[in-house]
Amino acid sequence: MNIDSNKSARGVATRTAFHVCMVALSFVFVSCADFRPRHAPSSPVKPVAAAPSSLLATPPPVEVLEPLQARFRSLAMLHRMEKEGPARAPEKLRVAVISDLNGSYGSKHYRREVHRSITWIRDELKPDLVLSTGDMVAGMKAGLDYEGMWVAFHAAVTLPLTRAGIPFAPTPGNHDATSRPGYEEERAEYKKQWKLWRPALDYVDVRHYPRRYAFMERDVLFVSIDATSVGRISEAQFAWLDDVLTRHENVPVKIVYGHLPIYPFAQHRDREVLGDRALEALLNEHGVTAYLSGHHHAYYPGKRGDLRMVSLSCLGGGARKLLGTDAPSPRSVLVLEIDPVKGITSLEAHPVEDFERPIARRSLPESVGQDGTEIIRDDISP
Repeated sequence: MNIDSNKSARGVATRTAFHVCMVALSFVFVSCADFRPRHAPSSPVKPVAAAPSSLLATPPPVEVLEPLQARFRSLAMLHRMEKEGPARAPEKLRVAVISDLNGSYGSKHYRREVHRSITWIRDELKPDLVLSTGDMVAGMKAGLDYEGMWVAFHAAVTLPLTRAGIPFAPTPGNHDATSRPGYEEERAEYKKQWKLWRPALDYVDVRHYPRRYAFMERDVLFVSIDATSVGRISEAQFAWLDDVLTRHENVPVKIVYGHLPIYPFAQHRDREVLGDRALEALLNEHGVTAYLSGHHHAYYPGKRGDLRMVSLSCLGGGARKLLGTDAPSPRSVLVLEIDPVKGITSLEAHPVEDFERPIARRSLPESVGQDGTEIIRDDISP
């Protein structure tokens, strides 16, 4: 056989091998997508009944597929970070955080401060991400127009941010979807609304979305927890949070956010906390950078040891006084600048009345709380 014939034969063999590989890969992909068993019995067996072809052709339900997809994304990201480390030149992440936007029970009206804040965030600040630490609507009372309240909220907040291409990642508040018995209808409405308005995020855990979930943004881990009721979080949620943080142990910056604070910040709400020392220990054990919370309607940039504990002021009704102070906390938007390697490089609250002048730390007490729950201002050395 001459050289040309050999080349031709090798070319045919190469193309054949390529097509065989592609066919094999297609079977692998189909198998992974449809979760169909591919093993053959070792000996001929008589089937009891043939499975309907429509059943075999039906993809797995989204409730099964999405958690698996999120887990695979998480593993792929962690594998990359383990091999390469974080991005060589990580871009800083700008995050705006808003809280407690609601008015009186059943209200479908939002204060001027809410509209001004959303306009400023969208047109001037232009963050990469907006978080909410809860109480977006004015529920937690029977017989209200829950759907109507959410329509009003989306018109005022979700829609303007979504149209601007800014992801909005909420966490439930007690007036949105309390875990207390008797409010199942509100929780069902919350679930319905945030499945409809699900933000475009790089999720790494959606098993319990939208009550609690986790996602990555530029190599920073964000975890939303269900902190809607006074007292320790459930054992199931504690185990879930431990699992999420364990799987992302190598991520340098981790932000956890929920509605109720772990310890008190504001007057007349000192009992409305999680009071969960085990949760605090878990966050410290996993090197969590910060826990952000609402509900107390008062801004305070605090810390306990290496864990930053930040309380958000409200944008809606009911501004409150910090413990040990005599003036209500100004309504404000919290802005974080985050380096994916170094952590939070800037944390400032911008008051609605003058967004350009952040609230000075010297205007805040050096610490709040007592009897083992003291939280120190983040610029004070212990």
